[in-house]
Amino acid sequence: MHWDEQYAICPKGATSRYWGSTRMDGQPRTVVIFPEWDCRNCKVRTSCTNGFTRRLTLHPREEHELLQRQRAEQNTDAWKQRYTKHAGVEGAISQAVRATGIRRSRYRGQAKTGLAHVFSAAAINLHRIDAHLTGRPVGTTRRTHFADLNLDPRPRGKTRTRHPWIGRQSPAGADTSSVQVTALIGRL
Repeated sequence: MHWDEQYAICPKGATSRYWGSTRMDGQPRTVVIFPEWDCRNCKVRTSCTNGFTRRLTLHPREEHELLQRQRAEQNTDAWKQRYTKHAGVEGAISQAVRATGIRRSRYRGQAKTGLAHVFSAAAINLHRIDAHLTGRPVGTTRRTHFADLNLDPRPRGKTRTRHPWIGRQSPAGADTSSVQVTALIGRL
C-alpha cells in the first residue's frame, strides 16, 4: 500500500487503477480496484479474487497499519504462548455456559447466585477430573446441521465420543450423570 501516492501493488506486480474514499456502515473506508485486464489473465487470480478484478476495501490508514502490526505479532511465538492461556479460559467459560447455563441465574439474590456459581465450578471440575482419569476428551468439535444430513457417500467414523458411564453406575459406585449434578444444584 502506498498511502501517500494513493495506489497499491498486487503480489504479481499489477498497479491499482482506482483509489477512492467511501463510507460503509457509517465508517470511512478506502476502496482500491485493480485493472480488469491485468487480473483476467493472471495465473493466481483465483487465490486473489472470485471476480474478474480484485477490489480491496481498507480501513483508514492508522487502523490499517495497526491491524497489519497486530496480525504480524500473532505469528510470533511469544504471542502464541500468551494466547494459550486466553484460549484455556475461554474454553472453561464455554463449558460453564453449555453444561450449567451459568449466564442465567435461577435464584434471586447475590448469596444464592454466588453459591450456584461455586457449585457450577465444582461440577465442571468434577467433569474435567473424570475426563482426565478416563482419557475422554473434554469437548468435541461441533457438527453443522448440513453435515448431519450425511450427504457424503463415504463411510465415516463416530463424530462424538460418549462417556461410557453417563446414566449408569461407575465402577466405584458413584453416578456421574450430569443430570443428577444439575438436579443437585437446582435444589439450592
